[in-house]
Amino acid sequence: MVWVVYGLPMVHPNSTLVVTINGTGTAIEIVYLTLFLIYCHDKKKRVKVMLIVLVEMIFIAGVTALVLIIAHTTQRRSMVVGIIAILFNIMMYAAPLSVMKLVITTKSVEYMPFFLSLASFANGVAWTAYAFLPFDPFI
Repeated sequence: MVWVVYGLPMVHPNSTLVVTINGTGTAIEIVYLTLFLIYCHDKKKRVKVMLIVLVEMIFIAGVTALVLIIAHTTQRRSMVVGIIAILFNIMMYAAPLSVMKLVITTKSVEYMPFFLSLASFANGVAWTAYAFLPFDPFI
């Protein structure tokens, strides 16, 4: 969702593709979470997911409000939101590394989902290629 904020015209002008792609991803994630909440029978898990989503929404709203109020130019807004987005991307790509330790320790790829690895790699390649088209250092 940070990338959706980054692509907003008042933060980073001319980023229609960034908003479209990440907005679509956010919509798909909302559908996924809705289905999870409907079909999850464990009340504790549902409450935990709802709390995480609430914290994320508050964080995104706070970042958006602070950036729009404090940073007065699109360059500054792009810089702040871009750095935050990069930090979240680093966490996203680093999270599966805990599984890599297990794969190396057990010498088995049983715990490493192939299609998730392939999709993450393809996603990284696609965004890297896109970053060089208009040369946006944050993407």
